[in-house]
Amino acid sequence: MKKQIPVEFLYQLFALVTAVIVVHGMYVLVVRPKAEAIRQEQQILIETEENYVPERSVYVLIKDFEQEACFILMLWAMAIMVYKALAAGRERRLLSRDLVPLQEGMRSLDSRRRSRPAASALYTMIAIAHSIRMKQASCSKSLIST
Repeated sequence: MKKQIPVEFLYQLFALVTAVIVVHGMYVLVVRPKAEAIRQEQQILIETEENYVPERSVYVLIKDFEQEACFILMLWAMAIMVYKALAAGRERRLLSRDLVPLQEGMRSLDSRRRSRPAASALYTMIAIAHSIRMKQASCSKSLIST
């Protein structure tokens, strides 16, 4: 039997790789260069002006690797939550389907009458299998006694 990789696993793997590429690309192209430019500008102002108080910048706050990892994990978790929400929606639609079609006024216990032929065929097969086992057991006993 050929084993298949679950679709959910592939989705999560693809979502993680996509999040890493997108977030790291934004950090390399935007966040770290702007944070470095702001830091250098503030360093120059601190050296030239005596009473200068540097302003906080979002770019300087999020420039480190820990914040980058947090953004990657946030996007990955959001992608997994979207997948789970879509799966829950599909399952909810299945619950609204009419799995046992009953006519108006018909009770679900009436289905026993419809299932009796199948049950009797099952009981017949069980009885045949039991008699075959009994014959095999008696044959093996007679072979052992001789």
